[in-house]
Amino acid sequence: MRISPLPAFVARRGPGGLTASLAATLPHDAAVAALGPIRAFGAAGPLSLPGGDLSAASGSAGGRFTTSTTGGAISVTFDRNGLGDGFAEGEAVTTAIGPTVTDGVSAVPARLRVTVRRAYAPPQLLGPIPDQVDLLS
Repeated sequence: MRISPLPAFVARRGPGGLTASLAATLPHDAAVAALGPIRAFGAAGPLSLPGGDLSAASGSAGGRFTTSTTGGAISVTFDRNGLGDGFAEGEAVTTAIGPTVTDGVSAVPARLRVTVRRAYAPPQLLGPIPDQVDLLS
């Protein structure tokens, strides 16, 4: 049996109905990132956004989400523009948006969350390493 990892964005119909969510982490210097298509598991029909595609919709802490619906799949793109450049090393900002997704039977708010993180700088060598003395001889 082959088990494949689930994509970052999943719409699934389960006992509780349709759910849709996305969680992604991007480096702070990423410009525009395609987060990939929404994959549907057990959906009653093709996925769509009843309110229409999003065009540079602002996230809760900045950044812009854009969607494109084609052939029953929804592609999501994120632009970190608007989050600012004042990230300290190791700092992260999470932004989110909740558009409505439907499979033709149920309409639910999707949970789209992106964390933008600035990595720590690699350690810097401050100077040459002095010769080592063998104290055991």
